[in-house]
Formats: sequence, structure tokens, C-alpha cells
Amino acid sequence: MQGELIVFSGSSHPALARAIADRLGVPLGESEVLKFSNENLMVRIKDNVRERDVFVVQTSSPPVNDHLVETLIFLDALRYASAARITAVLPYFPYCRS
Repeated sequence: MQGELIVFSGSSHPALARAIADRLGVPLGESEVLKFSNENLMVRIKDNVRERDVFVVQTSSPPVNDHLVETLIFLDALRYASAARITAVLPYFPYCRS
């Protein structure tokens, strides 16, 4: 299983993540983004990512700040789940030109 690819989608554009996974012929990982009453987020990774190469697809569509924070929490959850390598796929990175 080491080195096998898996693609995850943030909540901003699941169709893009699905298209990328289909094009690469790899599975789209299952995850859940929970929003608590105090606006905090938690990402639950439902697939085993231990020793796998993981890609997270997230666009910076509005609300930009919410999606950026979600991406960071997603990456932390994957690190905690022992993914071998984690790559964030951000078609446009917000604030890079400010």
C-alpha cells in the first residue's frame, strides 16, 4: 500500500476533485467536515491513509478564509493519520499577491 495515491476533496469543489481522481484512475477518499456550533471545524478521515501518498484538492472560492482554514485542518488530520506524503492542490492560493 505504500506509495499508493488517494485524492481527497475539500468542501469547496468536490466535482473538481472527482474529475482529478477519475482522470488519474485513483480513488476519491472519503472524509467528513464537521462544523460545530461555535464555528470550529473538524475533519474526519474515513479511509486508511497510513503510508499512502495523499492529495487534497481545495479551491479558494468564497468563503475564502473558511476554505483556507478547512485546508489546514484537513492537512493536519492527514498528518495525524500517518499519511506518507501530503500534497495540497490549490489551483489559486489566496493572499499570495497581497
